Amino acid sequence: MSDTNVDRWKQEGSLFVWRFQENIRNYPGWHLSADHIGANSIIDLLDRLLAAQWGSQKLLKVMPPPIEVLRVANNMGGKARWESPHSMLIKYPRGKVTDDYWSLEGDNELVFVVGQTGLSLFRHSMIRLLQKEKDFSIGPPDKIATRTEWNKTCLWFW
Repeated sequence: MSDTNVDRWKQEGSLFVWRFQENIRNYPGWHLSADHIGANSIIDLLDRLLAAQWGSQKLLKVMPPPIEVLRVANNMGGKARWESPHSMLIKYPRGKVTDDYWSLEGDNELVFVVGQTGLSLFRHSMIRLLQKEKDFSIGPPDKIATRTEWNKTCLWFW
């Protein structure tokens, strides 16, 4: 069963998600940015997911990052090779995973399965992005992830 309020949500603005193919030692994991409209739209979705009575999921359209966004991350002056998924599926399986559950994997479709703690952290990070904070990351709690796992599944905000 899914939540009708989540089902009615429509994505607005632009969401950029990518990972670098070069200098991944200094730029591990996935990277995310959004325009103002996109960030507000994602926050609205996250609010709906957190308020939903049932576990829910939503498929988001992802855009390749423009050079202006890549320059903010500044991996090789914005010229490092990167790859971007076509979409990002956010799954919040309320009651079926622990609150600190965190999984972020995929290639053409990035699948983000997250418990309540991670979903709240993602929401807070989108607010920080709106406030023009950049160059920070979130990931699975240290108690459940090795450093290698964390590097593969962390999410950087630019």
